[in-house]
Amino acid sequence: MTSSLRTSAAIAAAVAMGLAGAAGAAQAAIDRAAPTRLANPDATATQLLNRFFGALAADNEVKLGALLSPAWMIQRANGTWATRAQYLAAMPDVRQYQIVDVMALYAMPTLVVRSRTATQEVSASGATVTSRLAPRFSTFTWQDGRWRMTSHANFNPPD
Repeated sequence: MTSSLRTSAAIAAAVAMGLAGAAGAAQAAIDRAAPTRLANPDATATQLLNRFFGALAADNEVKLGALLSPAWMIQRANGTWATRAQYLAAMPDVRQYQIVDVMALYAMPTLVVRSRTATQEVSASGATVTSRLAPRFSTFTWQDGRWRMTSHANFNPPD
């Protein structure tokens, strides 16, 4: 093979590898892109809420941290609030939970969720406290190829 043919072959191979790399990068970007629509937003929301409360019930800070967005914040019914870092440093001791009446709306890349949830938690004094079903409001955003919870709010149950 002559020198110019070898050079041409090397250039062709480099271009092919570059195109393959670009195609791979393009596919990765597509895989990370938010879904344009959800077949069942309520079912997706229920799975995500179970992931949140399940991580709390399992006392799994790693799983919870992976779900919570760096911009995550909680607003509680008693007026207190916490950032992601504050919440992870003092996770509630949830033992059981029940989620009902989930309704979700999706507009790419955000899933807005309302639900009613009851929890059984152990307080700082060691007492077991069971809440009634109370309204909750949560938001999830598709970030870097996965769902991240961006906010959560608890409300007092109606009398």
